[in-house]
Amino acid sequence: MTHPISSCFLKDRAASLPRPDPLREASPQLPYLGFKLALDPANLTRAHHHFKVVTAMSPLQYQKQIRLHEARTLMLSRGMDAASAGHEVGYDSPSQFSREYRRLFGAPPVQDAQRLRTQPDLAMGA
Repeated sequence: MTHPISSCFLKDRAASLPRPDPLREASPQLPYLGFKLALDPANLTRAHHHFKVVTAMSPLQYQKQIRLHEARTLMLSRGMDAASAGHEVGYDSPSQFSREYRRLFGAPPVQDAQRLRTQPDLAMGA
């Protein structure tokens, strides 16, 4: 049975869209993305399921991970402080940024960045 939402179809449609900045979006808007990809609203649940199958996380979890990795890169490559890096990638609350950063990387942002700066071999695999 051919699936109504093939990954090729989604890739082709997504490639033709203007690229929103995933770091600035408050949260992934699946209905909006579905509209832009010309998906029937009834298929949004299926699209969400396929997203989770491909990425092993929800769109919101995926977005958070992108933001946190980008913030880590900003702290290491530009020497930004944690609050500025968090704000740059879309976090309004430094404490929320710090909590989510610690949850993903296992250490607070400042401590993690210092560790990676003193052990550059860790940053390569990070």
